[in-house]
Amino acid sequence: MFGVFLALLTSANPVIELWFRSLDFRMPSGHFDPIRAVFWIFILLVTWPLLHIPSRLKKPNPPAQPIPTVATGGASAFFAGPAIVRSLLLLNALFAVQSALDLTFLWAGAQLPAGMTYADYATGAPIR
Repeated sequence: MFGVFLALLTSANPVIELWFRSLDFRMPSGHFDPIRAVFWIFILLVTWPLLHIPSRLKKPNPPAQPIPTVATGGASAFFAGPAIVRSLLLLNALFAVQSALDLTFLWAGAQLPAGMTYADYATGAPIR
């Protein structure tokens, strides 16, 4: 779901769209950038705890009296409390990036990418 929301936000924000367009997913021929590798390992280490909660954090003791629950079908694990918390954390991080971009370009007066006007940025128009 985060990927879908990221795709929607990318289509609405021309700066993020420009960043994604500038990514080159082809293997470079014989070129390895160790700084880039360290960066992506750092990103993985920061985001992995948000995506994976180890079983040792779960409560080992069940309650003494069973709590009656409503049958929810097979979707209960998908919409369990920890999954919702992780989703909210990731979406709030995405909104923080968008808010930081807005503050940087619209309020702090940072230079927009070449060929982009403030109207293009505000409306999400593609870069010419």
